[in-house]
Amino acid sequence: MEGTYFTPSVMDRIIELSFHLLENTGISLNDTDALAELANMGYKINDSRVLVEKKKAKTYLESHIKAKQPKTKSGPISISCWVNNYSHSYIPPYEYGEERFTTKTLIQSSGAIQALGSLYGKKLGICGYASDVPVVMQDVNRYWLESKYFGGHNPEPMDSRTYPYLMEMASINGCKTLYVPIYMISPLKMGDEGYKIVRAYGNKINVVSVSSMPSFGISTPFAISEAFAITLAEVLGGAIIVEDLTNIPAHIYVNVESFDFRYMTQAFGTPEKMMLETLTRDFQRALYGSWDDVIQVEIHTQATCPGLQSAAEKSLTMMNGYHLAKNANKDCCFRGAGTLAMDEVFSPTQLVMDLEIQKGISHMENWYGFDKDAVDMNELLEGINESFIATERTSELARRYYNDSKVFHRYSLTGWKNAGKPDSLRHAEDIAQKAWENDPIKVIDHETEKAIDEVYQSALRYFTS
Repeated sequence: MEGTYFTPSVMDRIIELSFHLLENTGISLNDTDALAELANMGYKINDSRVLVEKKKAKTYLESHIKAKQPKTKSGPISISCWVNNYSHSYIPPYEYGEERFTTKTLIQSSGAIQALGSLYGKKLGICGYASDVPVVMQDVNRYWLESKYFGGHNPEPMDSRTYPYLMEMASINGCKTLYVPIYMISPLKMGDEGYKIVRAYGNKINVVSVSSMPSFGISTPFAISEAFAITLAEVLGGAIIVEDLTNIPAHIYVNVESFDFRYMTQAFGTPEKMMLETLTRDFQRALYGSWDDVIQVEIHTQATCPGLQSAAEKSLTMMNGYHLAKNANKDCCFRGAGTLAMDEVFSPTQLVMDLEIQKGISHMENWYGFDKDAVDMNELLEGINESFIATERTSELARRYYNDSKVFHRYSLTGWKNAGKPDSLRHAEDIAQKAWENDPIKVIDHETEKAIDEVYQSALRYFTS
């Protein structure tokens, strides 16, 4: 299918350039044994770079496109929200200075997330990792707590040394599919920890995803087509090499991230990021014929505390993501609820704000077509002669028509003054504080928890001895 920007002629040039880069520049791989294996398979090795023939790259890409044909969807789209688990610090309600997470405060934040998830009807997850355990243990500690308070999903490994413990806990939790992400290092270099895990434990892994986070103008040229060509080349090359070394199916994801030279930071939550996000979806549509079945929208912000900037940037990001999903008739998931400073800091107050924005967007989606029943003439005349506000229809449908915000008011100026001049941010902080005082509830049965605890204590003993 033709994209808006990525027309067939543009896509042909991008794909050919990516093939040329793979065949002539190749993927940098810091693994002597793997380089020898690949050479025995017939790959050309130039220093530490693996050159991938155009024929091999073309065959993989064609089969990948064929396997990735999206499902046809009917009916309204669903809109979900998720809490990223990358934050190392948190900001308590009513405060503006961040504190490092410990195991104790990570448990406390889990109680707040549970309470807010229940309040807004959303199933959320753990929000970060603790600093009071060795760095090597942080992903194990995080998954241990997630298993207790949110149920054991597939873990996201951070370190190849602790992956066996994660696998064992995931097995106890009943996880059938063991998935490992490999993040390529732009430009054109194989990722580190994810690759090490796949090489060491490939026989126990079901699927691998290969992606990257290239910074536009930093690790790519400041040119759209060439940026996507380099990114396609690096994830394509990474996936082909991993499949040949391990026989594990590898899927690719192509995107380009915004970077602000003025602040030397990735520019999340900005119009520039939205433009590249839209181009990424357009590239997917041109490559596959459609978009992913679920549009994943990272709702990061550069703001370091809840307030004007975080509300503006996250609203912009979420509305843009919703419209992308709506236009493609795809479900939508907002990832990174409650995060600040990209994803370094978690704030329960910001989580309230993000859930409010998501609630408003969901209300727009669910409201469409709520009044499909026609109004008969008698009802129409009754409203004209008396009042439409008093009709049974108005009484019944008004409850569905209005978005019931838990934070924002709709007073007139006089009404706002008469109500004591309520402040929406303070109200969000009040809700967050109440949630912050909530005792977390374990969602794990006693026997499973006992088995998970044994694995965790075994890992802790090993890495602290």
